[in-house]
Amino acid sequence: MTRPNFLFENNFEVPLILYCFAIITFIYRDRDIRIYLLVAISILLTGSRSGLASFLVVSIFYLFSLDRKKIVWVSIAISCVLGYLVFIRGVSSFNVTNIDQVDRLKTFLGLLSFYDYSFIEILKNPLGMGVYQKIPLGICNRMEGYANWFTGNYFNCDPIMLQSFVARALYQFGIYVLILIPCLYFWELRKRTGSYLALLLLVPILCTSFSVGGFSNGLSFGGLLLAILAFNQTAGSKQIEHGLPASNQVLKAQ
Repeated sequence: MTRPNFLFENNFEVPLILYCFAIITFIYRDRDIRIYLLVAISILLTGSRSGLASFLVVSIFYLFSLDRKKIVWVSIAISCVLGYLVFIRGVSSFNVTNIDQVDRLKTFLGLLSFYDYSFIEILKNPLGMGVYQKIPLGICNRMEGYANWFTGNYFNCDPIMLQSFVARALYQFGIYVLILIPCLYFWELRKRTGSYLALLLLVPILCTSFSVGGFSNGLSFGGLLLAILAFNQTAGSKQIEHGLPASNQVLKAQ
């Protein structure tokens, strides 16, 4: 298989891998380059384009924490992952203008056609079309085979056919709610971990929201909660090292 499943689905696994990497590197502060290379190989094997996007953004944070020699190795790893993904997925799979092949990016473009590709039209629907509102027939007709594969019915126009959280939320909840959700995530994370780490921890789940699952994916939530738990543990251990009273430690952990 060119895209082997580690657990059960390639795109679902990437956020958990990246969250584990963030915990090791940015919370436990282990900058071992071999760990990064293992992550690069994992992303390479998944063959996920959204995973690649997440990996590249996280790599930017990682690069700023390294010396020059390690930066060279990281740059080589990034180039290998990018080259391999283009090889196994094909250049055509990155071409969103080709609607002959069903793809999440292409269905998103189809959804934009419902709004006449006008940002003003999107803003005119502040709360979206509703959770149970069928997606436009034009999009359904464009991907009947996909509907049959995904829902078992050629004529099923449920919004779940859009798959990616961004496409579904834009249609169902509207752009204002869609923007509000990551803002609330960042606000909550910032209170617990600080701005820098909150921004980093938002990257995997945000990038995956453009692919399968996104914010609705349990593995993404699980990785995020593990990161918060690891941060709270390290914060508590630092208080113990500085000899703070136990009551202060409990309050700080809370």
